[in-house]
Amino acid sequence: MAYVIAEPCIGTKDTACVDACPVDCIHPKKNTAYDDGRPSFDEVEKLYIDPTECIDCGACAPVCPVSAPPSGSPLY
Repeated sequence: MAYVIAEPCIGTKDTACVDACPVDCIHPKKNTAYDDGRPSFDEVEKLYIDPTECIDCGACAPVCPVSAPPSGSPLY
């Protein structure tokens, strides 16, 4: 089951997790326009992890400055 970015990310939107993710499953990206209806970086309060792309590697957790995906514990 995928990691989930929780409430502490609201308003922070630090993108260290985006850079750490080996499968590019954290969205939205800064400076990226989506043509498929997804909101842009400026339109969201927090980032999200696409559960269909996440491989549960945990690379995002230790780099998050607000522990939005709790280290070592994916949310199910």
